[in-house]
Amino acid sequence: PGKWYLKSDTFNLQRVLNTWIDKHNQALLKGFDGLRVAGNTSCLEKRDWRNSYCGEAIEKTIGQYQMMALCAFPLDKCKASEIIDVVGNHRAALIRHNGTWEIIESSERKQIRGALQKKTDNIAERIKELNCLYGISSLVEKPGISLEDILQRTVDLIPPAWQYPEITGAQINLEHQAFQTKNYKETIWKQSAAIIGKDEPIATLNICYLEERPKSEEGPFLKEERKLINAIAEQLGNIIERKRAEEALRESEKKYRTFSSNIPGMVYQARPD
Repeated sequence: PGKWYLKSDTFNLQRVLNTWIDKHNQALLKGFDGLRVAGNTSCLEKRDWRNSYCGEAIEKTIGQYQMMALCAFPLDKCKASEIIDVVGNHRAALIRHNGTWEIIESSERKQIRGALQKKTDNIAERIKELNCLYGISSLVEKPGISLEDILQRTVDLIPPAWQYPEITGAQINLEHQAFQTKNYKETIWKQSAAIIGKDEPIATLNICYLEERPKSEEGPFLKEERKLINAIAEQLGNIIERKRAEEALRESEKKYRTFSSNIPGMVYQARPD
């Protein structure tokens, strides 16, 4: 193939980049998703290796376009230090040694992948938390559901929102009643939050791990789990007050109907205009 990148027997990085961009644009016009560049550096002097398919200019160009660059280096001509240099200046290297192919990622790529995985895990955890809060809100909207049913179903919604759902138990203590998951038992790995109604504690929400787990911000619990248990407790305080107000209204209406039905007749007096 023609060595267009070695015009005048010299390697010019900017000329190569401009050609890639031109080929990339042509590929998009023809309906392709992008451009894949493959290059073999065996014909270049070692001093040109770094400039040929590495460096900030290459990374910047590839990052701005739908472009992927595959660079080939002659392993038998490389010293150990040069191999390390090549791997360090690329996102990953595919090396064939003794008939076996092996992928070696650069430390930067490993860090990026680790950071992305951490963000993905964080998003997944936040979705679990939102599902829990939304599920509790949905319970209240069910016609005719009692406060007792709401509290029991709430404790069943809680474990999946925690980091270790398989060993998580939940309990709500309201006055002389306890609503808890089937696996709940008191352990030393416990989180609690007061449920407040009318500016005073009316119940308690407890979360327990049934087994030991690595230490985090609050024992084995994450700081996000502290925020979540507080949010659930606040939500439950509002729900309990609302259901009690509804029950009080029903009792008042019932007493009024009973009172009205026991009066044989009612006298109305109209004011003359």
